[in-house]
Amino acid sequence: MYILNDFIALKIGSQLQDLILEKTIELNFTSIWLTAYYKNTKGLRFYDRYGFKQIGSIDFYVGETNYENLVFAKKL
Repeated sequence: MYILNDFIALKIGSQLQDLILEKTIELNFTSIWLTAYYKNTKGLRFYDRYGFKQIGSIDFYVGETNYENLVFAKKL
């Protein structure tokens, strides 16, 4: 999920995250995973507030450029 800076104050990210978590619980998922760019400090704090824990990292390439992403998981 990515929210443009102009819309962060509207709490759209929180609304979307709540909806996603609600739906995953409704579907009887036991966990949810996501990745986030390691320099995205706002995003990392956001996921931390929702109880996601870092469990690893992956290399995410766009063309030949590597962007290290952190992998997070949350038990539901």
